[in-house]
Amino acid sequence: MIALIDGDMLCYRIGFACNEQPWGIAKKTMTDFVYGIIDDLGDDVTDSELYLTGKGNFRNDYAVTAPYKGNRKAPKPVHLQKLREHLEKKLNANVS
Repeated sequence: MIALIDGDMLCYRIGFACNEQPWGIAKKTMTDFVYGIIDDLGDDVTDSELYLTGKGNFRNDYAVTAPYKGNRKAPKPVHLQKLREHLEKKLNANVS
């Protein structure tokens, strides 16, 4: 079985949890969390794949009034972009 992991959710979860922490702590927390997920899944998992949302979102093509999730005004986590880059470059996340 292949585990498919939502990297966007992890970036926000770890990002908000580490908002007051230095980048090094956020990066280590992300790496440990991803490997912890894989370990928790056990021997049934033969491989894992991380996925991040790319720039284009098909939902925006069908939005009638406002962009998809366009009403969100809360600030994003401080390390959000760096966490995305870390998943992509160091943990081989797929951007789609």
